[in-house]
Amino acid sequence: MTFLPPRILSAACFGLALLASAPALAQDDPATVAVGLPPVHGLVTRLLDGVATPELVIDRPGLHGAADLPADKRALLDRADMVIWTGAGLETPIADATIKSPTLARRALTVGDTMYVLHRPRPGALVSEKPADRRYWMDPRLALTAVKRLAPALVPLYPDNFERILENEEALVGEIKAIEAEMRQALGAEDGTPLTAPDMDELYLAWRFKGAVVHCPEAMAIGAGWTTEPGPDMYVRMMRRVLAALLECRARAGS
Repeated sequence: MTFLPPRILSAACFGLALLASAPALAQDDPATVAVGLPPVHGLVTRLLDGVATPELVIDRPGLHGAADLPADKRALLDRADMVIWTGAGLETPIADATIKSPTLARRALTVGDTMYVLHRPRPGALVSEKPADRRYWMDPRLALTAVKRLAPALVPLYPDNFERILENEEALVGEIKAIEAEMRQALGAEDGTPLTAPDMDELYLAWRFKGAVVHCPEAMAIGAGWTTEPGPDMYVRMMRRVLAALLECRARAGS
């Protein structure tokens, strides 16, 4: 008898609940996973490498703030067995769709609802104050947190491939840790730790790496994911491009 690891069992109820509310699948039909934004799509693609290919909902700039999704994208949400998205702050049309469709809401995994900026509490701040990080993937440490939530949620959709998903997760964790170490070394921030939550998410890396980076619109534009080709290694390639842009910005600033 094959036993699922404890961490996978802990997510089974959530996954089974998603399956219960998903559209009926024909026998041997693979499950459909829809992902809101390119960077998260890259993480999910790596987790499902060799198992399935997730579909991207918001596939071009500007669509994330649109009032409605195009008909084909709305149809994708309707037929998906799981919809993985960050939250209303970045994916307005998906938020509207989940409000209008309770069935869709039950099939949605909102990663951003438990993804908070890593920070030290401000003096006088309430203990419960946990500002959400809209673009959490820009911090490799938070990307790791997301991966550890995504992997167990995906397993119930592909029970015959749970070992492959776990292997992919282990590999992805190693890849993300490596890119974080690469960033720290290149930015001279080996001892970098989270300090506080800035008012603007595009400044987050400066706090995350103890001011080792400067304000860099080019890096933040790359971090949106639109200009990086999709694929299992998309996240790592994107973050290397982000790092290169940060280094260029710092050189221009003379720091």
